[in-house]
Amino acid sequence: MYQNELFNLQKQSATNYLAHEELLIAVEMLSAVALLNQALDSNDLVSVQNQLRSPAIGFNNLDETYVERYANELLSIKLEVLSQGQENLSWNEIQNCIDMVNIQIQEENDRIVAVGRINEAIDEGDPSKTLASLQLPTAKIKEVDPDYAQHYQDVLYYAKSQKQKDPASKILWLDEIQQAVYDANVDEDKAKQWVTLVVDVNQCLENKKSSDILSVLKTSVCNTNDVIPECADKYYDTLSKAKEQKSDTVSTEGPWLKLTLQEKYDYYYNVDSKENSWVTPESFLRKESWLMEKEIEDIVEEVTAGYIREKIWSASEDVLLRFDSTTSGPFIRKEYEARKSFLYDQEDNVVKIQAFWKGHKQRMSYLGRRQTFIDHIPSIVKIQAWFRMIQARRNYLARLQFFRDHKNEIVKIQSLLRASKARDDYKTLVGSENPPLSVIRKFVHLLDQSDLDFQEELEVARIRGEVVTKIRGNQQLEKDLNLMDIKIGLLVKNRITLEAQCS
Repeated sequence: MYQNELFNLQKQSATNYLAHEELLIAVEMLSAVALLNQALDSNDLVSVQNQLRSPAIGFNNLDETYVERYANELLSIKLEVLSQGQENLSWNEIQNCIDMVNIQIQEENDRIVAVGRINEAIDEGDPSKTLASLQLPTAKIKEVDPDYAQHYQDVLYYAKSQKQKDPASKILWLDEIQQAVYDANVDEDKAKQWVTLVVDVNQCLENKKSSDILSVLKTSVCNTNDVIPECADKYYDTLSKAKEQKSDTVSTEGPWLKLTLQEKYDYYYNVDSKENSWVTPESFLRKESWLMEKEIEDIVEEVTAGYIREKIWSASEDVLLRFDSTTSGPFIRKEYEARKSFLYDQEDNVVKIQAFWKGHKQRMSYLGRRQTFIDHIPSIVKIQAWFRMIQARRNYLARLQFFRDHKNEIVKIQSLLRASKARDDYKTLVGSENPPLSVIRKFVHLLDQSDLDFQEELEVARIRGEVVTKIRGNQQLEKDLNLMDIKIGLLVKNRITLEAQCS
């Protein structure tokens, strides 16, 4: 070892010559390296650490804090070189090991800092800061997609909230953060798969392409074994009915689909613009008429299960019927005959028991009904009042409508009745010595004498005189007419000529 190391140092010298002081330093350093190799050969971890701390060995960048780690790494390297046939580690190899350990320690420290920043960003709840911390080179987080920043924030926040339930550790470490990123990416893939299923199935139903439903389900459903080609028509019919029922209850809808993953993460997809987001859109209006992934999968599963069940029963129907009739038929028949014979023998008792039971049921029903009425007397009174009010109102409206339909006849009848009543009252007033007060009240205005009444009386007397005069004149004319008729009759009877009569 001394020969090789000194020869290498001599080659590295510019003069190809080592001075006395250089030789002393080199020999002292090589001796320390030899002692270190001996400690490594004996697997003495304490001796290895002491030799590393020796100032004579002259290693660069040696940190006393990590001496134990240097020693462990050197032990593993020593075993590796021994397996390759090399007996000792050179100074350069040991220095390279120390540098490598320092680099690892620095990377670990950087990762710890990155973990702290990631946890701080998660606590702040800002997806952009969380994404920036995940993209730190020192964190070495793989498969980080900037488009999934919000979902990374949600998944990491949920993972941290679950971990905070354990008081021993309240922060997420790199492996947990990396796993959360993987889970978020898987959620994105699932969401896209479900969106494809929802969009393809609903568009197929809207376009009425029943022949494409099987291929759509085969390419989109998670468990393709649930899709059976023989049920293609049944799938289409059941999905169409479900979509029609859902569309009938929708008045207005928007272009957004909302999918919920693991019952805690919401994924939004715009059917028109093909836009997707893990954040609720500002103008979010759900497309209510479309069937969602859970409804589609449930329908497919139900139809498939029904088809399989039907095939199983149809395949074994004959065997089951034959077995059932063979095994249970005689036993059931025997029980039936025994029960029938027993009931015939105890017919009187059976009738009495049935009568008692029916009476008991009727009594319990009556008591229950009666108790219901007692418990709800105010409600019953209110219902009866409403019913009577409705009935009275209905009768009143019917009578009112009848009067409206016969308004003219009613007016005539009322006028006749009033005229007859007024005529009778007037006769009573004129002809009776003591007319009733109600009659006098009606005609009291006639008892009031005035100049107008006097003038009217004079006019009536004058008209009455004229009438009498004209009546008497008419009577005289009638007498003359009768006399003339008699004379004409006599002329005709006696055939007297007109000249003789005139003379």
